[in-house]
Amino acid sequence: MTPEQLALHEAIRIAGGQSELARKLSHSTHGLIKQQQVWNWLHREKKAPAKHTAAIEKLTGVAKEMLRPDVFRN
Repeated sequence: MTPEQLALHEAIRIAGGQSELARKLSHSTHGLIKQQQVWNWLHREKKAPAKHTAAIEKLTGVAKEMLRPDVFRN
């Protein structure tokens, strides 16, 4: 797993699973995010979309710099 995948995996664990992370993100961003999208981020794209990293950080405490070091520098 890449460092980005490990960070996303940790965020999923903290949120209570892929479905819970999707539900919480949908609520906080006022958009529809499905469990399948979270699965795709983890397994196909191997990272969370940059536009969702701030919300993931707020919900789980996993730093956006860990989720997307290519976009956000420490």
